[in-house]
Amino acid sequence: MDQILETLISDTWNLWDSAHKTYPKLVPADSAPILWFGDLDHYQASPRKVITLGINPGPLAFPKADPWRLYPLLEDSNTRHTANLYKQALDEFQFDQWFRPFNALLSSFGTSYNNNRNGNTEALHLDVCPIMTSDVWSKLPTKTRRDLAQRSASITVRLLEYLQPEFLFISLSQGNLNLLAPHLDLSVPTNKTCVTTPSSGVKHQVLDLACPILANSQVVWFRKSGIRPISPAGDSLRDLSAFFSGQTTIDPRQ
Repeated sequence: MDQILETLISDTWNLWDSAHKTYPKLVPADSAPILWFGDLDHYQASPRKVITLGINPGPLAFPKADPWRLYPLLEDSNTRHTANLYKQALDEFQFDQWFRPFNALLSSFGTSYNNNRNGNTEALHLDVCPIMTSDVWSKLPTKTRRDLAQRSASITVRLLEYLQPEFLFISLSQGNLNLLAPHLDLSVPTNKTCVTTPSSGVKHQVLDLACPILANSQVVWFRKSGIRPISPAGDSLRDLSAFFSGQTTIDPRQ
């Protein structure tokens, strides 16, 4: 393991320790920071590097009834800070049903999450805040969300710089994007492309974001027009997959 990644892992554990002390009920002891979802080695070996970005791991990452079910290697507090063991634990993660609909979008780029591990064209998922919270992010007080995002953003940016994705697909609300934007030096364009899929009639905004820190990456923010970010629910991801496959219409007037 190289020094950059080892330092990132160490800093992420320090972040988690600090957040747990500040918010002991919100960041439970039976949890751990999740710096990435997927197999890092397979991602780095992929001919096309694609990353999706959300806000933070939800409560089901470490369920109360069986908190270490998804990350058994991290249960031992005496060893889980070890960088190599931590990486192994994250690389062995199996994407669940919440993530799988994203493969409809990823397939347009010849990649997918690592459900089958049958090749080396694998995408990763990251979160702005790698800390699981016992309540979903949207229910947290605004001050708490801002604090956790600001504590985490520099680590997320450093990880993105390290991973150098060709495509970064952002699935965030406007408010959460605003929390991240200053740290990535993101610039949201005023001209938005609106795409409509003939089969569903659903309109989406597709925004290319200027991001000097990731100069070689295409950074894209999706959301249903004027409503909400893209999520795994509904037809959103299938619609956007069709868009990238050239099967949609573009209405510049929207």
